Amino acid sequence: MNKMSEIAISGQKVEVNATIEEGAVIGPRAYVGMDAFIGRGADIGNSKVYTGAVVGRGAVVADDVSVGVYVRIGAGALIRAGAVIAERAVIEAGARIEAGAMVEAGATVGAGAV
Repeated sequence: MNKMSEIAISGQKVEVNATIEEGAVIGPRAYVGMDAFIGRGADIGNSKVYTGAVVGRGAVVADDVSVGVYVRIGAGALIRAGAVIAERAVIEAGARIEAGAMVEAGATVGAGAV
């Protein structure tokens, strides 16, 4: 587990106290906000994961996705390109959010939902 102070590598920006577990992949133009958590084996494309968001183990966040503050994305979830997950939304394990979709603030998408 790597606790990050603010770094920028090849366009990536990872803010203070973000945690990126071993085996996670972060896109070259991704942004990971303060106190965000990226689980083991998660794959973050060129997207924005804001303050306090949690991306579970093996979850995939494609390119051009906005993951709002304090969002929780469960293990194995798939968020397709261009989706917007508003603040404090919960995407449970194995759920799939289609390209360009908008999940409203505070909404919950159940486990395995498509």
